[in-house]
Amino acid sequence: DAELSYLVVNENFPRSWRRTGLALDRLGLLVEDRNRSAGTYYIKVTEEYLKAHEKEKGWLDSLFSSSSKDNTGSYIIKLADQGESTRVSLQDTEGKDIANQASKQLLGQLQRYLR
Repeated sequence: DAELSYLVVNENFPRSWRRTGLALDRLGLLVEDRNRSAGTYYIKVTEEYLKAHEKEKGWLDSLFSSSSKDNTGSYIIKLADQGESTRVSLQDTEGKDIANQASKQLLGQLQRYLR
């Protein structure tokens, strides 16, 4: 699927886990909860994040007007251990991958910190 959007970080899971947490913080995304054994960060989009990325507002609007029923701005960053690398994807609160322009933007922002 051409729209499927995820990152492959060329580092093992423990290192990717630490660095992803730092990257989320630097981006201004609030980590509400985390479950390391499941590889999940539960994040919320903050005012700080929205202000910092105002010029990219078009894709943010598409993120919030997506099929999300509750529209809370809460999402899951999912890390999957692949041995020497780690797959990072954006999911809705029900654990379904989000594959749209908005997820590509957000993962692209994360990637800048995970290079």
